Amino acid sequence: MAETDFERHLKNKGKQDILQIAEKSIQSEFVPDLILCSTAVRTRETLEIYASLLITKPDIHFTDALYHASASEILDTINDHTEAADTIMVVGHNMGISNLASLLSAGTCPELPTSGMAIIKFEAAIEPGQGKLHRFFTPKTL
Repeated sequence: MAETDFERHLKNKGKQDILQIAEKSIQSEFVPDLILCSTAVRTRETLEIYASLLITKPDIHFTDALYHASASEILDTINDHTEAADTIMVVGHNMGISNLASLLSAGTCPELPTSGMAIIKFEAAIEPGQGKLHRFFTPKTL
């Protein structure tokens, strides 16, 4: 029986890419207080690789709501947790995650490829157009 999209594992190339992205983001002093992660197998594997490099372990919440969620659904999930953390990381899926990054950064964030990471900073509430794209990492830009 073929595995479903939800059950799909990261390929070796994906694991290598995540490791490089994680190292670069940590060098840039991005350390989340909270990580929200889809329950799909590949996002859990992504998180496992990323978290293995962190010295300070963040709170981690796995949620089915992030699996193939729209930008507005991801934002709702984030807003359910904003009082719990100052720095939140979302491990999710495209196109929702790319659309959210663009929405939050007033269109200044390019589309996120597989294993890409956008760091968006906010002065106040996490709302559309209120974020500033701070860093953007992709496997091809490292």
